Amino acid sequence: RPESQIFRYDFEISPKIEKNRRKTRRLIQLLLNHGPKDLKQDYVATDYSTYLVTAKPLPIQGAGHVLFVKYYEPEDDGPRSDATEYQIKIMKGKHMYLKQLLQFVANPLGASSNGFDKAEIIQLLNSIVTRTAKETPDIYGGGTSEKYYRFSAGNDPMFRLGGGLVAVKGFYTSVRTSTARLLVNINVANAAFYPAINLYELMKEHTYNPLKYSETGLERFITNLKVSHNFYGRKTVKTVKGFSYPLQDDKNNQPRMGNAYSIRFRWENKGSKEFITVYDYFQYMYNIKLDRPNEPCVNVGSMERPNFVPPELLTVEPGQQYNRKLDEIQTKAMLKIAVRKPAENARRIVEEGAGTMGLSRTNPKLTAFGLEVIPRMITVPARILPPVPVQYQMNGRTSTVKPHRASWDIKGQEFSKAEQLQAWTFIKFAKNEINSGDIRRQLRRIAENAG
Repeated sequence: RPESQIFRYDFEISPKIEKNRRKTRRLIQLLLNHGPKDLKQDYVATDYSTYLVTAKPLPIQGAGHVLFVKYYEPEDDGPRSDATEYQIKIMKGKHMYLKQLLQFVANPLGASSNGFDKAEIIQLLNSIVTRTAKETPDIYGGGTSEKYYRFSAGNDPMFRLGGGLVAVKGFYTSVRTSTARLLVNINVANAAFYPAINLYELMKEHTYNPLKYSETGLERFITNLKVSHNFYGRKTVKTVKGFSYPLQDDKNNQPRMGNAYSIRFRWENKGSKEFITVYDYFQYMYNIKLDRPNEPCVNVGSMERPNFVPPELLTVEPGQQYNRKLDEIQTKAMLKIAVRKPAENARRIVEEGAGTMGLSRTNPKLTAFGLEVIPRMITVPARILPPVPVQYQMNGRTSTVKPHRASWDIKGQEFSKAEQLQAWTFIKFAKNEINSGDIRRQLRRIAENAG
């Protein structure tokens, strides 16, 4: 609706969250889910990074409004007593009218530029249009790329690339200006992801090629992966820091790439401190008898306070994209998956893309902002022009050939105007010997037939 308004409210987080987009996103998610009632509405969207965008003004007084949020992870029931409390200050906002953008696309030269920032309004509209995808639990992506990938149980659009990776099909979306209207651009996207499987199985898949296997390569492959376990009695998410490194002191006794038998650490039990292996610890504390104790354990703690867990007890969290370079086999598999005919891509965009992105005429998260997206591709009126006839000379008379599928055959046809070739030659490529005289005679016949 042209009369619709949108309001932008920038926010600041204190203490700052440095270079952790996932944590910032989670914090803003907690704010929207558990904050004031005004933020739990269909008319509130965000980029989960720097601003809120609303269809109605928020009750912000003075220079801004400060809210406090205690951080906790999705798998936790709530914040712990020692959870970090963040201060989120929502600044006084500014409002814009959609009619300013519509007037610009209708008449770019005559539209008023008073208080109008085309790039900013497009940015806010992108946050609104992609909101459904960002809030759907089994859709991953977003960020600056605006690419979204769905991990659906029972209907996974995943394809094995080899080396412990899968290709996942998704969609890229953005709001674009066009002549006298706004469009939502959707295109297909493909990316390599880590599969959400047991960490031991992932490590085994990565070492499929013994000729390319290396300890450092495997460690690099799994480092910084988010993994989860439930031997505490609840789901707990950790980050893999790598394998064990050589260390021997009064607290740890660990070799490089140690397993459940070889890694020992000092453990306090009933008032006494003693060294215990990872294998015995899990059997004693959690009644878990490991099936693969000889596999290298991974560190899910820190370098200063390592916490070694057998990979068979860990599961890779879904939605983790692989951002390094693919090898030759993986690249070939990815191309085979990604390269599709335009008609197939168009079908996927209409049948899957619009639904994945929540682009429907009745989506309340769009209608709350006065937006309506018609989920069909634009069409351009066109007509097929009749083929232009091609004329040759045939025995002194004009011969007309009608092209078929933009091509025609010159065999047996004479050129309208013949020319003399003063000097010419040829190169023959053949496995078997070919008589040069036969080639000359054949070329002479072709030239004579062509006039």
